[in-house]
Amino acid sequence: MIVEFRVGNFRSIRDEQLLSLVASGDKDEKNIIYTSVKAVSRLVTSAAIYGLNAGGKSNLIDAMLFMQNFIASSNTISGGQKILFQPFLLDKSTLKEPSFFEITFLSGTVRYQYGFILNAERIVKEWLLEYYSAKPRTLFVRHYNEEKNSDEYDFSDHLKGPKKSWETVVTKTSLFLSVIGQTSAENVRNEKIRNVFDFLASNILIFRAGQQPNFNHTIERLKKGEEAEKEAVLEFLQKADISVAAIELKEHKDVVMHKIEFNDAGVKSAGSEKVEGTSVIFKHQTDNGSADFDLFANESLGTQKLFAFAAILYDVLKHGKILIMDEIEAHLHPLLVEWIITKFNDTKSNPHHAQLLFTTHNTYLLDLKKLRRDQIWFIEKDKDQASILSSLLDFSPRKSIAKGYLGGRYGAIPMLE
Repeated sequence: MIVEFRVGNFRSIRDEQLLSLVASGDKDEKNIIYTSVKAVSRLVTSAAIYGLNAGGKSNLIDAMLFMQNFIASSNTISGGQKILFQPFLLDKSTLKEPSFFEITFLSGTVRYQYGFILNAERIVKEWLLEYYSAKPRTLFVRHYNEEKNSDEYDFSDHLKGPKKSWETVVTKTSLFLSVIGQTSAENVRNEKIRNVFDFLASNILIFRAGQQPNFNHTIERLKKGEEAEKEAVLEFLQKADISVAAIELKEHKDVVMHKIEFNDAGVKSAGSEKVEGTSVIFKHQTDNGSADFDLFANESLGTQKLFAFAAILYDVLKHGKILIMDEIEAHLHPLLVEWIITKFNDTKSNPHHAQLLFTTHNTYLLDLKKLRRDQIWFIEKDKDQASILSSLLDFSPRKSIAKGYLGGRYGAIPMLE
């Protein structure tokens, strides 16, 4: 479970911004995850981020995605390559300053705090802390000594392993977590580091605006999944199209696929080839009859998107993962979004404490009967065009949150004449 995320000097985000999923201390008990960690005993199940176009919503999501991708791949950066450094460009002082990323999360009963600071040339600093109580254990801190032009490490006695060997295999452009978390060498491996790496690389699923999962994910899950999973996929689709009575997979061998080439002279047919594949058939049933529709030939793009997301949603809820979606309504109808939020809020459908984080323009959700005050966030740019993140907790909302938002009470809306 994510506790909080911090980022600074990344794209439109100049000053350090904090997104917290820690529940406030009010008496409202809805949409709460109760943990066994005293310092963060209550987290929210979901959070919505509102803001005008170009206000910084996508940059906040991209900051999380950059952090995750860099953790997963920094070990592949060769010595001569530079890091994709994306500072705030509208301030001369920030062009020379590094970017900052930090995430705090719960894994089991342990709270971890991991972060790094980087520029185009190297990792400037990296750290990992763990909390078994209110007092942290610093497992490792790595920082760049400019005078010696080298990295220096401070390892905790609680982190067992060949510390001297670790220092030699980590390069200036790679993260310690990335290298040690993915190594297969038995004499270098460390299970604690591996577990932290696995959580950050695998337990958080992030989708940019317009991006959707591969269809094969849902197809393979339907092939191998349990009956409960098949029913969950069908239920998700029926929320959008009540006439879908069943889903059937048909395997095809030697299907003729026509190949077409495009050239300067126009379109040129390049013949055909025989391939194997799987057809997804939706069985529609109404009072007047029934019919079989091929997912890709007969169903709408919206239905195809729902099918692609169906298994992802089931997987996130079943295994207690975190789902992050930029512009969630680009994928799903507002009422379907509300239904998904209720799945995360309901302890019966979300027994393993999955979380949902999304950006949206859907003011229908700005209702304290649907979301808590600590679940609603706003992001907008200040006079310097730097994105600023704020919570509804920073305001004293009146009865109609949506009306107040559209009236400019909380900012984060376009100023139209």
